Amino acid sequence: MALSNGLLSGRLELHQGLRPSKFVLLDSDELLHSALEEAREAKAVDPEVYGAFHELALRSFVDARGWHTARWQGEAELEALILWDSSANWLGNAQPCLRVGHMNWVCLSLLGSSIPMTAWREEVADSPASEYTTAKLDEQRLRQSLWRCARQSLFGCRAWMIRSYRMLRKGREATST
Repeated sequence: MALSNGLLSGRLELHQGLRPSKFVLLDSDELLHSALEEAREAKAVDPEVYGAFHELALRSFVDARGWHTARWQGEAELEALILWDSSANWLGNAQPCLRVGHMNWVCLSLLGSSIPMTAWREEVADSPASEYTTAKLDEQRLRQSLWRCARQSLFGCRAWMIRSYRMLRKGREATST
């Protein structure tokens, strides 16, 4: 947060207006989906968010009861989620593409992990319906970025190892089916 603030304002310090956040971390997809269903029944998640969660295969959602529910997968990814969640404090109403690019660079540089998959709603004046826009991963670029980060920090090394393990496991599952 201090690096981001330093790049944007020239002051390498935490932003003064940070608000506290609460997170519920779940360690399986089944728990995340049951938490989403429970939030929907309690009317703690907007129906549009509920639909987008499944449509875009998201791994976290904001619960209206006061917390952010996430599928925990590693330290760096959780810290990237926390950073993204609090970025509105100092980035304000910047264009989504600028926020995403800036936060992704900060996360890759310090944590060795990209920001969580990000989705936002585009409101188009001429269109009767708005559409979701997502920031998709470029696998080759991500692999190169993680390799560079792995050589420079402990978080980068952990992120590279986790990513390599997942890709290996995904390859084995694809060949076994």
